[in-house]
Amino acid sequence: MLCDKITDGLPQYVLHSPKMKFLLPSWLKPVTMRASWPPLKRTMTADCTSLLKNHLPRSDAPLENIRIFAKNSVEYLEKLGEKLHEKRYIYGLFGGLDGLNLAFSMESFVFGLLPNHGPLNASDLMHNWMFSPAGIAITVVGTIGLSFFSALGNFFEEKDQRAAARFFAVYWPYVRDVLKATKNTWRGARNALQLVKMLDKSSIPLENFNAMSLGFGLVMGAFSASMRVAIRYMDAERKRLSKQNEKLLKEIKALKYNDYTLEKLSEIRAGIQTHSLEKRALRMSLAAVNGTVDTMYLQMGMLTLVSLAPGVMIGMTACVAVFSIALILGRIHEEYEEQRKMRASETRVLLALAGKEVALHFRELQSMMLDSATSEEELEAKRKAMLQAAQDFQTHQKTLESLTAPTLLGATMMGVRNGLSANSALSGIMFFVAAILMLSSTAFPPALLITWVSLCMASLIAFSVHGMISHLLQKPETPAEPCDMGTQNINDFLETLKAQEQTIQNLDPEAIEHALNDSQDYDDLPQSPLQDWFEVLRCLFSGAGKGEKFSDNILVRVQVSDDAGHWHDTPLMFAISAVFALISAPIFALRALANRIGKNVADRAKTSIIEEIEDYSDSPDRLATSPALGEDDDEQDDDTPEQTEENPENLSQTPPPAQALIHPQPLISHPVSTEIPVPKRSSSQSPVFSFFSPASPLPVRPSTATGITRTSDRVVDSDSDHCTSCADNTPETFDDALILPPAMPQGTPTTVYAASPGF
Repeated sequence: MLCDKITDGLPQYVLHSPKMKFLLPSWLKPVTMRASWPPLKRTMTADCTSLLKNHLPRSDAPLENIRIFAKNSVEYLEKLGEKLHEKRYIYGLFGGLDGLNLAFSMESFVFGLLPNHGPLNASDLMHNWMFSPAGIAITVVGTIGLSFFSALGNFFEEKDQRAAARFFAVYWPYVRDVLKATKNTWRGARNALQLVKMLDKSSIPLENFNAMSLGFGLVMGAFSASMRVAIRYMDAERKRLSKQNEKLLKEIKALKYNDYTLEKLSEIRAGIQTHSLEKRALRMSLAAVNGTVDTMYLQMGMLTLVSLAPGVMIGMTACVAVFSIALILGRIHEEYEEQRKMRASETRVLLALAGKEVALHFRELQSMMLDSATSEEELEAKRKAMLQAAQDFQTHQKTLESLTAPTLLGATMMGVRNGLSANSALSGIMFFVAAILMLSSTAFPPALLITWVSLCMASLIAFSVHGMISHLLQKPETPAEPCDMGTQNINDFLETLKAQEQTIQNLDPEAIEHALNDSQDYDDLPQSPLQDWFEVLRCLFSGAGKGEKFSDNILVRVQVSDDAGHWHDTPLMFAISAVFALISAPIFALRALANRIGKNVADRAKTSIIEEIEDYSDSPDRLATSPALGEDDDEQDDDTPEQTEENPENLSQTPPPAQALIHPQPLISHPVSTEIPVPKRSSSQSPVFSFFSPASPLPVRPSTATGITRTSDRVVDSDSDHCTSCADNTPETFDDALILPPAMPQGTPTTVYAASPGF
C-alpha cells in the first residue's frame, strides 16, 4: 500500500528544508524519494510512513527536536541491542577478534619479559622468531586455538544443557582473566616503577630498572591472576545463591491460602542462602586490591606517554592520584552494592516467611476462638506466637527498607562511578589518538595529555555533584502514619486481643494474608544507564585500537627492515590497519551494546512477562471480568446495564471488587461476603506494622446472627428479600452494620480493628 500524504504533524520549516534528507534516521527502511525538494514528496510503504512520523522531530523548538530525536535513537539502540543479545552472533564475532588480539598481545608480553640482546628490541626479536618454522607453527596453532576458544566461550551461555557448550561458556572467562590479569598487572607494575623513576631519577638506577620491573611485575601478575580467579568464582557463587533465594521467594508466594503449615515454612527457611561475614569481608578486600592494581595499569600509564616539565608533572600526578583513589572507592562501592542486593534477596525471603507465619497464626487463632473446647491458656499461647511473628515481620520490613532506600553517600558514589565511566571513554579516545600518532611517527603532544586530564577531572567532579544534587532535590514520598501497636508491651497487646475477640472472629484471614503480601513490595535502587552507554563508547574506540594492533601481527611479513635490523611498517600496512580498525570498532561497540544494554532490556521484558503471567494465574476469575483483547473500556461500559434503583435485578450482577477476585474463598462460608480493597503499600513508605489499628478498611465477615451484608450501595438482609436501608435505626456506616454483635441493637456503633494500610 502506497502512501502519498505523510506530512501531517511535521513542522513547515522541516518540510521545506533542503537539508531534510539528512534528518532522516539511517535505520529507516529503503525509501524511494522523488527528486523535487521542496515540497517533500515521497513514495513509501505504510510502515515506513509510521517510522518517519515517529523519528522525525515534530516541534518547532530546536531543543525539543533534539530531545525527541535522541529519545527515539536511544529506543532504537535498545531494541537493536536486545535483538543482538537474543541472536548472540555478535558475541561470537567479538570472541574471535578478542581471542586474536589476546594471542598476539601475549606473544608481545612474553618477548617483553626477555632481556635485551644488543641493539634489537623486543618487537624485533618477536618479528625474527615469527619468521622461524617453530615460531610460525606456534603462532598459527596458538592464535587459531585461542580465537576458537574465545568465540565459542562468548557465544554459548552457562545455562546451555550441552556439556561441550557449557564447558566453553564456563571456563573461557577464567582463562581470559588469567591472561589479561597477568599481562595488565605486569604493565601496571612497570608503569608504577617508571613513574617513580620519572619523579626521582636517583631512586631506581637505570641498570636495575629492567630487573626490578621484571621481578615485581611477575609477582604482581601471578597474584592478580589468582585474585581474578577468586573474584570470578565468588561472584558466580553469589549469583547462584541469589537465584536460589529468588526461587524460594517464588515458592513462598505460590503457596495458596490455607495450603501450608509451620513445618513447611520451617523447611523453606532452612533453604535460605546467605553470605557469611567472613566471605563478605574477603570479597570487599579483593575489590580494594583489584582497584589498586587497575589504577597502576589504567591511570599511571597515562603519565608515561610523554615527558613533562617538573611542575606540570607534579600537577598531573596529583590529578592521577585523585583518579586512582576514586577508582578504588568505586570498586569498593560496586562490591557493596552487590552485597546489598544479596542481603536484600535474603531479607525478602525472611519477610515473606514472616508474613505467611502471621497469616497462619491468625487463621489458627480464629479457628480456636470458634471452638468452645479451646482453653484460655491455649488462646493466650497462640496470641503470643502471632505477636512474635508480627514483630519479626516488622523487623524484616525495616531491614528491607534500609537496604532499598537511597542515601546521599550512595548517590554520590554512583556519580563518582559515572564519572569514572566517562573517564574510561575519554581514555579510550586518547589511546586511539596515541595509536594514530604512533603510526604516523608523530610525537605525543603534552597539550593533549593536559587536556585529557582536565576533562577527566571535570567529568568526575560534574557527575559527583550531579549525583548529590539529584538526591537532595528528590522529594521524599509521605510515609505511612506510624503506629506503636506493633511494638507496645506484649501484655497490653494481649489484653487488647482479649477485648476485641468479636472483631477477630469477624476479620477475613485470607484478606489479611493478601494485605501482608502487599506490604512486602520494595523496589530496588534504580541503576544509572550512563555507565552502560559510556562503556559502549569506550569499546568503540578500544576496538579500533585493537584492530590496528593485531593487523600489525597478521601483516608481519609485509614489514621491511632497515640497516640496523629494525622492522618498520609499510604504507600498505597503514591502509590495511585502517580497514581492520573500521571492522573491529563496530563489532566491539555492538557487543557492548548487546551485553550492557540489550541484556538488561531483555531481562526486564522477561521479568514483566513472568510477573503478568503469575498475576493472572493466581486469579483466573480476573480474566472473566477483564475486557476482551482489542475491546475498550468505554465500549464495555456502554453494553453494561445501568445499575440504579429502577433496575434492582442488576444489583446482584455487580462485578466483585479486586480483593474478592484475588481471594474468592473465605475461611468461613457465608451467603454473601463483601470485601473492601486494601490500598497497596508503596515501597517508599516506612515499614509500619500495626497488626490491629482503628478505622482501617479491611474485609470483615458479617455477623452470623444478624446476617446483614452489603451489595452495591444498599444494605440488604440476607435472610429476607426486603430492603432495610429505610429503617430509622440503621447504622450510618458500613462497618457498623457489619460487626454488630448478636445482643446489641442495630443503632449501636462499634469500632472496627483491622490491619492498617501500612500493613
